[in-house]
Amino acid sequence: MSAKAFTPWWRLLYNSIGHRTKLHRWSSTHFDTPVCGICSRENESLYHFSVGCIRKSNFWMDVYTALDKPEFLSSEMAVWTALTSLSQLDNSHCSPEDLAILGCAFSSLWKYHWRSVIDHIAWSRPAAINMFKNEHQIHIQKYLEANVTSA
Repeated sequence: MSAKAFTPWWRLLYNSIGHRTKLHRWSSTHFDTPVCGICSRENESLYHFSVGCIRKSNFWMDVYTALDKPEFLSSEMAVWTALTSLSQLDNSHCSPEDLAILGCAFSSLWKYHWRSVIDHIAWSRPAAINMFKNEHQIHIQKYLEANVTSA
C-alpha cells in the first residue's frame, strides 16, 4: 500500500476525520454549519466525506473507469464497503492489489478534499482524477497489468 494512503485510511477506520458534522458539534461558533463545504448540499458525515458527496461520488466513478471497471468500485456502497470493511459487497475479501489501489485513490481524494477546503478552491472533477492518475501512475499501471494477466 502506498505510504500516502496509510494515515487517511487509518483516520477513516477509526472515525477520526474532522468532517463538518463532527466539527460543528464540537464547536458551533467556529464551524457555523455542518453542511459540506465541497457540494453545499448535505451535512458532511463520514460517509458523505468519503463517498456520498456528489463530487466524491463522481471521483469514484472516474477511478472506476480509469481502472477498467473493477467490481469493488462499482457503486458508492461498494466503495464504502471496501474502505470500511476491506471486503466486497458479497462479503468476499478484497485482494491485496484491490486494497492497494483503493488506498491510492482514497489518499488522492483526501489530499484534494483538504486542498479545496483549506485553499478555498472549488472542487474540479478533472483536477481530482488527474491528481490520482499523476500521483499513482506506477500503482495504476501495475494494477491494470495484473488484472489483464489474471483475466
